Amino acid sequence: MLPLPNYFNPRISRESRDRYIKYIVPLWMLSSLANASTFYGFNVWVLPITMHIYGDNAIYSMKTGQILYAFSMPIMISVLIMPILATEMKKMGTRQTTAIGLFLYLLGLILGGVSIENDCLWGFWLSISLISGIGNGMVYYPVAIYSVAW
Repeated sequence: MLPLPNYFNPRISRESRDRYIKYIVPLWMLSSLANASTFYGFNVWVLPITMHIYGDNAIYSMKTGQILYAFSMPIMISVLIMPILATEMKKMGTRQTTAIGLFLYLLGLILGGVSIENDCLWGFWLSISLISGIGNGMVYYPVAIYSVAW
């Protein structure tokens, strides 16, 4: 379980439960929504990236659809990394796992932008799919486990 001071522990008293509901739950929801928004709102990114790579008259085809797959892959990769995290997270610690995951997630997004600027579709695939997918799994897994445990 994440180390919460007794001040926020919902099992101690009614006041601490109210503080938990007032502060911890909204922060958890905000971080979860911010993390998921880039993947659930990927259609906002797809058209500008498609137009940058394939030109202003790009139409949806198997060739231009490759960009969509780069936004679907992180979900699959984050699910595949979760069994590995299940055994390693206790050794690494929750804070370190989340910090590394956040770093990898942001690094993947930054490298994805650099890849698009350099017209490198493979770099885009690797950065968005692999790097940010691993980061997404490392951020989401502790939140999913410990929010239920609290």
